[in-house]
Amino acid sequence: MKRLSKNVIVLGFVSLLNDIASEMIYPLLPIFITKVLGLSALTLGGIEGVAESSASLLKILGGYLSDRFRRRKIIALIGYSISAISKPLLGLAETGSSVMFLRLIDKAGKGIRTSPRDALIADSTEPSLYGKAFGFHRSMDTLGAILGPAIAFVLLPKINFNYRTLFILTAIPGAFAVMILAFHVREVISLKPAEKPTWKSIKGLPRTLKLFLVITLIFSLGNSSNTFLLLRAQEIGAPSAILPLLWVFVNVCYTFSAYYGGVLSDRLGRINMIFIGFLIYSLTYAGLAFAENTSYAWLLFGLYGIYLGITDGVERAFIADMTPEHIRGTAYGIYHTLTGIALLPASLLTGFLWDKYGSPLALSICAGLSLISAGLLLTLIPSKSKA
Repeated sequence: MKRLSKNVIVLGFVSLLNDIASEMIYPLLPIFITKVLGLSALTLGGIEGVAESSASLLKILGGYLSDRFRRRKIIALIGYSISAISKPLLGLAETGSSVMFLRLIDKAGKGIRTSPRDALIADSTEPSLYGKAFGFHRSMDTLGAILGPAIAFVLLPKINFNYRTLFILTAIPGAFAVMILAFHVREVISLKPAEKPTWKSIKGLPRTLKLFLVITLIFSLGNSSNTFLLLRAQEIGAPSAILPLLWVFVNVCYTFSAYYGGVLSDRLGRINMIFIGFLIYSLTYAGLAFAENTSYAWLLFGLYGIYLGITDGVERAFIADMTPEHIRGTAYGIYHTLTGIALLPASLLTGFLWDKYGSPLALSICAGLSLISAGLLLTLIPSKSKA
């Protein structure tokens, strides 16, 4: 059996540690901003909205620079270092502007590192193992999203529920992530003559990849914020106390399905797995639209975790299949930026429909866009690209 490269395994642990640090903070950030600092919910929304938007826009820049200078590792290292420094500094923040600045810096680090890291995973992997490699990485990343809140839950009583102290402690996993990346990941330099990315080469991306990006954008317009899923669960009777557990369940299902979804895509084809994922997404949203009691929530949230697992890494593997090495970072940047920017109109549309016509219609529209995207995958992507 072919094994994953050392780079891929180490990058998985880097993401694990970084996500532990991030998720130690994320569930507590709304309480810190509104209760500790005494700021409004509107301020909270503005801080996170600006931060997320900045990350999306920087993903193209990070990918392009990694192609331009043929250095993936150093750019990813800069991104991880920026985030590792900014997270613990939140423990010293006293004003809304300082929190916004630090969240902006944290998300900027994420934007800079994401595309070069994905390109480095592809560069370090045999094409026949792309699915397995990205599946492993997504599993490790999501495991961090499970461990982070669990560590925070254990630590908070021991530090008298001092959020500032907890934020400062995120320096530990963040520092380990940076050191492991710096000393145990090697740069991959192609033996081919160096090619610089140009507008002509980017414009000349394979037609199949362009079609895939358009279909992904259509799907993303129906892929609104996950908070709507939690809101719907509450509508059908889920107590507030179990909402965090529902989300942990999503991440558990995501963690276990991501690796095997990637492995299956190496055998069955990327597009086939993404098609199945889009169908599961549609089933999940349609099910939540018409669910009448909490007993359905666990099943549907589990399905949502499986959808994430069998599509997230596989989509990245498909981009690696389709993209020439010298513009791979830029291609990942375009992909991440399109899906990131689409989150805003998707969430606004879902919120409008939710308020105006009710949650069943809003969620049904999301399910319908997913079905349309699944159909477009089968009809527009050439059959040779599905294998």
